[in-house]
Amino acid sequence: MTGKDLGVINEVYTSKVEAHGSLFLKLTETKPAPEKKFITFPAEQAEIIGSAQIRTTSRGVKVVSNLQADGKSALRWNNVPGSTSGWTLVKFDYINAELSPGNMDDSKLNFKHTSIVINGNNESPFYADMPITGLTWDDMAEGFLVSLPLKPGNENTILIRGEAGQPAPDFHLLSVEQTE
Repeated sequence: MTGKDLGVINEVYTSKVEAHGSLFLKLTETKPAPEKKFITFPAEQAEIIGSAQIRTTSRGVKVVSNLQADGKSALRWNNVPGSTSGWTLVKFDYINAELSPGNMDDSKLNFKHTSIVINGNNESPFYADMPITGLTWDDMAEGFLVSLPLKPGNENTILIRGEAGQPAPDFHLLSVEQTE
């Protein structure tokens, strides 16, 4: 690359970048992506299974907690709409204030490996690594995005449970992208 101005490119631009090289692009006159619309499903209105329970944070927010990795406690949303494309954007609002176990200077990442079971398919769960949200169990992350294979229509279920010996985060709500 020479660093010279390539002018206006309206369609596609391709370039080969050598190892350890870089390519700088200046994008102008861009159009924002259309805003996505989501349907919200509060956790306290979902099915609470086993030892899972609703708790209220000091800020007055209801969350479902104690989602253990024992296969006996979980949180299940029923009648979740899917999309015709096969993959649907899903947002989670959750709380995770659990620090890594053991020596805090061992470069372990602070996240909870969480199991997401779609439509009762326990043999093939999806996993999300949900980062720490703060230092108290009141600090919430809003809008953690995952793409899940939901079927068209309103008959999907999404079940959350702990994984790998860890409980899942506390969940406040699930939001599903409206596609139609």
